[in-house]
Amino acid sequence: MIRSDEGMKCAALMPEHFLDPETSFSGEPQKTPFNRTYGTDLPFFDWYAKEENEAYRRRFGLAMLGSRKFEPANAILLGFKWEDLPKGSKVVDVGGGIGSLSLIIAEAIPDLNFVIQDSKLTVTHAVEFWNVKMPSALESGRVKLQAHDFFTPQPVKDASVFLLRSILHDWSDPYVRKILKNLRVSATPETKLVIADAIVPYSCNAAVTEGIPGASKEAVPVPLLPSLGKANSYAYQADMSMWAYFNGQNRTLGHSISLSEECGWKVVHVHYIPGSSIGQIVCVPM
Repeated sequence: MIRSDEGMKCAALMPEHFLDPETSFSGEPQKTPFNRTYGTDLPFFDWYAKEENEAYRRRFGLAMLGSRKFEPANAILLGFKWEDLPKGSKVVDVGGGIGSLSLIIAEAIPDLNFVIQDSKLTVTHAVEFWNVKMPSALESGRVKLQAHDFFTPQPVKDASVFLLRSILHDWSDPYVRKILKNLRVSATPETKLVIADAIVPYSCNAAVTEGIPGASKEAVPVPLLPSLGKANSYAYQADMSMWAYFNGQNRTLGHSISLSEECGWKVVHVHYIPGSSIGQIVCVPM
């Protein structure tokens, strides 16, 4: 997507968008460089959903499929200790699409139950997906598919884990607060929140990571920067794409900690996954 025609056209109008007082500090999903470029008031995904944009939509789907190669296929299992959850624990995959990520966990940890939440249209595709991949999970009720808008109150009140994978980077801070606060209201004292998203690396060590297990990365040899510079440029390139399309952003660990605490969540562990640009931030209710 970064190098698609949408991205290149948006890039050309970014300076103009930055300098316009009406849009330079906007966090609204319909006031983005993308909206300026394509002359639409629709948010990115609503524009993609239009019938005449089918080719764009198909290409986006293929790009997302290809993006899975950015990390090991089992990366979700290499951070948070899913196997330590009690038997019968309920994992709520918020904005989980058709549930492909939950399927990886479900196959590896057969004692867990899942609620996969997304739009009504996506849920219909999810039914087809699970009927092919693991029909017994639907039949037994081990996996439930639920239409839900994460900007509305969270209906599941007994979750062991809320999972947000590649969700928060699509949204500006005010919208992220809405998502996190809705989850906090529905959390039990034992609920964990797992935020799996890109973590923008610091170019120097940051005090904000002190005292949080896993938060400090192993030092790299001098004269390399702790961020690895150009070798870690994807997080920064994707950050610009999130801003151009959604008014979202990739965030540093300090930014994520601050947002989480504002919404009643305390970061207790950070997992950096070898070979992946996606980290896992584990939170508990404050």
